[in-house]
Amino acid sequence: MNKYTICSFIIFLISNNLFSTDTNLVIKKRTFRKLFTEEPNEEPQQKHQKTESTPNFPMPLFNLTTPSGFNRTNSTSFTPATPKKPIIHKKSIENILAEKKYSDVQKLNVQSAKAELYKAKNSDNESIILKVFNINDRKSPKLNNEVREVKELNSPNVLMYKNHYYETTEKIFIIEMPFYEKGSLKSYLEKIVLSEQKILSFIIDIATGLAEMARKKVCHLDMKPDNLLVDDNENILIADFGKIKKFGQNISSGGGGDARYAAFEIKDHETTANEKLDIVGFGFSILEIVSTKPLPTANMNEFEKIRTDKEYVKSSYFDKVQLSEDLINLILNMIDQKPHNRPSAQQIIEEANRLKRTHESN
Repeated sequence: MNKYTICSFIIFLISNNLFSTDTNLVIKKRTFRKLFTEEPNEEPQQKHQKTESTPNFPMPLFNLTTPSGFNRTNSTSFTPATPKKPIIHKKSIENILAEKKYSDVQKLNVQSAKAELYKAKNSDNESIILKVFNINDRKSPKLNNEVREVKELNSPNVLMYKNHYYETTEKIFIIEMPFYEKGSLKSYLEKIVLSEQKILSFIIDIATGLAEMARKKVCHLDMKPDNLLVDDNENILIADFGKIKKFGQNISSGGGGDARYAAFEIKDHETTANEKLDIVGFGFSILEIVSTKPLPTANMNEFEKIRTDKEYVKSSYFDKVQLSEDLINLILNMIDQKPHNRPSAQQIIEEANRLKRTHESN
């Protein structure tokens, strides 16, 4: 092999990225032999003989990593691997809240599918609740919409949001709300016995909040005792607007929050957001409160029966309860299977006030 051939061979290796990281260039013997011994138009060997296949260049026979100090001047440009971004360790929620000037932060042991709840004090030394969502950028507009819709409501019976923050770096959304020592209506009623007058007062409070929502044409879609708070003066406030929708927006089957309190039409087929959906959740909440009997969860027959058979509801849920017939009928109308038979929030306010006056006069 003359010098010219050797030089040609080296140029060939360079141009085809066939250098090795090893200090000694090693080529398979058969490949080397075929490169310099085969004739250009060599006939294939006989079928009974073993044949050696020759790779089609440029095929990487060697480690293609560029040796240290070597500059590939006559080859395809070498692009180093993009370095991985350094891992950014998230701060703890407590540290983030401290940066927002919250103090005495305590995580609450409350079940929530979408958020963590913290009790804290704000810069005015007020006790507040912080609802912290771990989210991505796609979910942020939905939460912003929730905050915007709630801010539009103006009622003493709707829980107002005091502040909200979106931490883009940490991907968390924080909503600040007032703290009420008595907690939810569900937990509050475990400690007291309600008179009919008190039940009517609660009904008026809840209906007042829903009437404001109806005026602003928004639907709560998750009415239940857990989402009704009792303030320091024993007024009821509607809370947790995570499912809120404008009237007319589509709601698919199962899209109306807790199924135990959902309207029959949500279970059955797709419908649109409207006031009468919240009236059903409201009615089932009152039914559960006055009867102290939990609503069915997995029993589909029971689920349908309490939505379609008023006599069954009377015998199963009001059998041990001392309530006026008028109040029982009001509750039954609120959970009626047919939306047009359900009263509006304003009609409920009027009927409950009438019943209160009747009791007071007696």
